[in-house]
Amino acid sequence: MRDHTETGDHWRAPAPDGAFTQHTRVRSYEVGRVGTIGLGTVLRYFESLATEASAHLGFDHHWYERNGSAWVVRDFDLRLGALPGIGADLSLATWVADAGRVQARREYLVRRRDTGHVVARASARWAYVDRARGQLTRLQDDLAAGIPLLGRAMPVRHLSIPPDTPTATSGDLALEAREYEADTQRHINNCVYADWLAEGITRAFAASDLEQYRRGHDGGAGSGRVARPRSYHIEYVRPALPGALVRIHTDVFPAGKRAWLVAQTIAAATDGAPYVRAISRHLTPARRQD
Repeated sequence: MRDHTETGDHWRAPAPDGAFTQHTRVRSYEVGRVGTIGLGTVLRYFESLATEASAHLGFDHHWYERNGSAWVVRDFDLRLGALPGIGADLSLATWVADAGRVQARREYLVRRRDTGHVVARASARWAYVDRARGQLTRLQDDLAAGIPLLGRAMPVRHLSIPPDTPTATSGDLALEAREYEADTQRHINNCVYADWLAEGITRAFAASDLEQYRRGHDGGAGSGRVARPRSYHIEYVRPALPGALVRIHTDVFPAGKRAWLVAQTIAAATDGAPYVRAISRHLTPARRQD
């Protein structure tokens, strides 16, 4: 078997020994109109997996409540393979690569159980905060000692828009953050931001004359022409609260014949102060030959 860590193909490398693992099957309500799960569902898998992994070590939600603390995500780097549809059996793994006094780097890996193909590989920076004040606080000694540090962090490939790249299309989506989108910290859940980002991209493309993308959406799941997400960097700047009026601004840039780079900001509609910044890469599949 090829050693992916030696070949530099780090995102396909197996999880290290000691990683926490689970299996799941894609449920019908997790799949969208294009026939696959989306970014928000992937992040929901990650969030649940990390919660279960912490509880497995003896640090469940009751422990954090007693200690007045919580973990909040600061940024996510993701690479995505072919996203699965209804009924796909998945193997999920997570582990902590490294940790400091007030933060940790958590890794994630999702594979198809039948083929072993990578669905998603991600690395996230989590901050440890005081539950009431939301300010950074130091990891308790038993927590720091109880989390094994397994290394094997995913190397981050920074996405950027080359200077003078023309904008293919732009779009704005305005909405109100809803109460049911908040988490136990009373902030909008980080997975919800992923839903907003995906909708912002769909709206920006649908309002444009980018035929390569629109053919896929107009044709539905069977057309095979949807621009598929391949990588994301998401930075969580500050939390939004239920009732906030937000604006998702999306700029789409060409990155070759079939690729697109997308820069997005989720910001307050009142003063433009950002909640989330993201940049992502999407690929339109090659047209099938008749």
